[in-house]
Order: sequence, then C-alpha cells, then structure tokens
Amino acid sequence: MCCYSWAGSFQGRIVKVSDGDTVWVKAGNSGRKIKIRVLGIDTPEKFRSKKLTHQAIICSVSEKRIVYLGKLASKHAKEILDHLPVRIETFGHGRYGRVLGFIFVGKENFSYRMVEDGYACVYRTKYGKSRELPYLDWIKLLSLERKARQERRGLWSIDYELMNCLCR
Repeated sequence: MCCYSWAGSFQGRIVKVSDGDTVWVKAGNSGRKIKIRVLGIDTPEKFRSKKLTHQAIICSVSEKRIVYLGKLASKHAKEILDHLPVRIETFGHGRYGRVLGFIFVGKENFSYRMVEDGYACVYRTKYGKSRELPYLDWIKLLSLERKARQERRGLWSIDYELMNCLCR
C-alpha cells in the first residue's frame, strides 16, 4: 500500500493495469509501487464485489454482462497505458486508501481519453461531483461523456442501455 498522502505530482511508469480505473505505478526515483485510483472516471466492474451485485440489481442485468464490459474497459486502458512512462497529478486518497490522481501520457489526460473513447463514465457520488475533482475537469468530462454517448463510442456501441444505467 502507498504511503503518499500529499497532493502534487510525480513521474513514474505503469507496471500494472488492474482494471479500467485502477493502475499500479512505479514511482520515479524511489521505485515504490503505488496504487492509483484514476480521478474522475468509473468503469464497469470486472471483479466480483458488492458494487457489481448492486449495479446488476439496479440495472436489471446479470453480473456477467457488466463484467464483460469491465474486461473491455480494462483492455482499452491497458492498450493506452501498459508499461508507459507517465506523470501523475495526485489529489489525496480515496475511500479505500488508494492515491487519487490524473494520469498523463505526455500531455494527454488518461481520464479524458477513457471517457471520450466511450470506455468510462464520469465518476459521480450521490451528491454529484466528487470533492477531489476540480470543477473545470468535471465539466469537461461530462461534455466528453455526452459526446461519447451520442456518438455511441466504445462500450456505448456494445451495450447502450447498460452503459446508460451505469453512467448515472
């Protein structure tokens, strides 16, 4: 588990893509492996969890159907990030102790890319925007999600109704 609790940035290399919104980064000089929860996005679940069961009930689908989309989102994330050098902008820790952060490959924001490509939803709390996410990033991500939905990109082209349920 990571011991960073600051907001800031650091350089590193992706060593593992756990799923579409969680990765492991080997930090620059220290060589420490840090688990990152990608800020601003939520991808369909790929592992059995209470969240998966809850989503299946709410969306009236099988867990298997959600897991299928989760695996596709993870595959897309891996295609973009796998073993690349990255810059992480951190925003503290999330509920499960993971570092919350934006990942940049060059100048490209990975959160933006996943939503724009149709492989992630904008992360929402029951109150709307998460407190860690800067407002302008929230607005940009919502715009990208709306466009991906309208153009049926990525997962939206595979299971529009389920994505519509998961992205609310």
